[in-house]
Amino acid sequence: MRNRHYQYLFWAAVVVILVSSLIPMSALSTPLAHQDKLQHAIAYAVLYFLAVRAYVPPYPNWAVGTIVVLLGGGIEWAQRFTAYRHGEVLDILANASGVVLIAILMKLRDRGRDQHSSAQKVYPGEE
Repeated sequence: MRNRHYQYLFWAAVVVILVSSLIPMSALSTPLAHQDKLQHAIAYAVLYFLAVRAYVPPYPNWAVGTIVVLLGGGIEWAQRFTAYRHGEVLDILANASGVVLIAILMKLRDRGRDQHSSAQKVYPGEE
């Protein structure tokens, strides 16, 4: 999938997260409703994955991750201005944990690829 497709998916995910974070809780009925922090971690893990696929390069992973976490913090802050939602610091930490989890998994994947590709190389005189 090309970067442009991931950009569309990323922005669609931003809209879904933004809307679902700012509508009344009664409008959201999910089987995981009692596992709020897990939902946050999963949502921001997916959002970070899409952001990395869409915008790295030219932007570094850490910058993209920071922006995704700041977006989550901004949404939590915006919830303070609704009569039916409230922002929580623990939600921001859950968002960040999803980003960190994907960052670690991507780093491990890249490390595995590097080791595999270096093991495949044949150097002159080693044939």
